[in-house]
Amino acid sequence: MTSLSIENYTGVSVEIFKAIGGKNAKQLTGQNASIFEKVDKAIKEIKSEDISFSKIFSTLYDLLSDVIKNGLYSTIRLIKNISNSIINYFSQNNLPKKDNIRREDVVSSCKDYLHKVNDQKTGNILFSEERIEYWCADTVSKIYEDILGDKLPKNFGSSAVSGLKAFGEREKCYTETSTMTKQKRAQWILDNVKPGDIMIQKRNGVSHTGIIEEVIKNEDGSVTFKTLEGNYSKKFSEVTRSSDDKGLSGFISMAKWVEE
Repeated sequence: MTSLSIENYTGVSVEIFKAIGGKNAKQLTGQNASIFEKVDKAIKEIKSEDISFSKIFSTLYDLLSDVIKNGLYSTIRLIKNISNSIINYFSQNNLPKKDNIRREDVVSSCKDYLHKVNDQKTGNILFSEERIEYWCADTVSKIYEDILGDKLPKNFGSSAVSGLKAFGEREKCYTETSTMTKQKRAQWILDNVKPGDIMIQKRNGVSHTGIIEEVIKNEDGSVTFKTLEGNYSKKFSEVTRSSDDKGLSGFISMAKWVEE
């Protein structure tokens, strides 16, 4: 049986070792030793400036697909613990990280979760601190917390769509589009909404949110937009919506915090 000793490792490897073996583990054996070797190698191949929760999660999800088949939720928790340990290590040791966050970085982080978060419990584990609740607003909050880090604006983040909307109103970066005419709203979205901005739905009994992937002018002149959303049909999903969406309230511009 393979046996690994914590004394043989330093730095981020020790954090991974602890996350897999538990706080006081000195040895890893069997499947845990195999997981450690896979994870340690994979993480060292990621550039430190590209380290993010979503990147690590996506990498480890693919790497540990054989383990996930045998225990989805326990493996998701393990991946979450490893990811958090690595993020904490990099934060505490002031290692290089990306200074300028671009809109494409936000979209890329969102896409790391596609086809990997496919039910409510996984969404709650990753985005809601395991609270059993609707997790669309938690997802937006977690993604921006992850990618902006200490640049996250004060009081950003909420488990409620209304909380995100209130943030946008306080920061004067929220625009209500529901009061516009159909034509004006379509044109406004086309001219102003950018990848990484936040869609707010708080009308006609709908309460939902997601992050903009792109805005599209179609051949027939209509305007649609793609969003990346948590808790859409209980999954993390890519969704195409019309500018005339009945639940649509407006959008939060994130231009103050992300670059073009």
